[in-house]
Amino acid sequence: MPGAASLSSRLRFSVKMAYMRMAPRRIRLFRLRRHIKEDIEEAVQYLSRIELDGEMRSILEYLPSAILLQYPYPWTETATGYKVHIDRSDRSPYVMLDGKRCYFPKDMSMNDVFLAAAFLNGVEQHPESPHLYLTPEFDVTGDDIVVDCGAAEGNFGLGIIERVKKLYLFEPEERWQEPLRKTFAPWADKVEIVQKYISDTESNDSVTLDGFFKDKEEPTFLKMDLEGHERNALKGAEDILSSSVRKAAVCTYHLADDHEVLSEIMKACGFRVSTSNGYMYTKFDGKEPYLRRVLIRCVKDPQR
Repeated sequence: MPGAASLSSRLRFSVKMAYMRMAPRRIRLFRLRRHIKEDIEEAVQYLSRIELDGEMRSILEYLPSAILLQYPYPWTETATGYKVHIDRSDRSPYVMLDGKRCYFPKDMSMNDVFLAAAFLNGVEQHPESPHLYLTPEFDVTGDDIVVDCGAAEGNFGLGIIERVKKLYLFEPEERWQEPLRKTFAPWADKVEIVQKYISDTESNDSVTLDGFFKDKEEPTFLKMDLEGHERNALKGAEDILSSSVRKAAVCTYHLADDHEVLSEIMKACGFRVSTSNGYMYTKFDGKEPYLRRVLIRCVKDPQR
């Protein structure tokens, strides 16, 4: 589940970018490529022995020049960095996202916060990223009750908070609770932070979405990034998926068969499923394929 370890695993910038951002671009890119040289060589060998479609072949051709193995695309070279600030009231680090403060844990160094913000927002949510949750055609509305499953630092919720009716942030890790409270303090009247895991069973530290919303106004939009626990979470949400949820963005790269399995689950619940453009190179579960589709966007069939 999202937390200290998962955040570290997602930070794929492999050098101290805070130091390097002041260097000339050609030097910066050279150092990045040199640092991940062995990983790239291994990825090239892997792609050279499997059957490739046209997009995969273009990735193979670009890999020797790549600066980021997880997302092997030229647009990563233009990813935006974020200045790190310190809140004078309690020394909490934060970055500004679209004019709003996004806080991070106090035990994170300035450089780690810089790396996290640069990757999570400058790369993962880059307009060309396969991890991009929302598009002009797939977006939230002012009537939406949104559930962010795996909120971590809350960047997804922060981006939509002013455009939705209600936001639930599910994040079990203790270290994220204070940063989330500070980030969403201006919208406390319509944000609820839930320190629970989402699963298909109820326990002291876990809930099902069906159980949680049994006596509440049901959600209409789900965003789900649960480090490989998506299928259990969806199993525990069958009622709301059938009744109230109209849209869902679900990550499909953590387990080797996630894209197929999660797509079928959503289709069985009456959703039309489309896949985001592009691939991610990952060994998250140590199983092939390592080049995986990243995200499905699901829209309820109007006839259901």
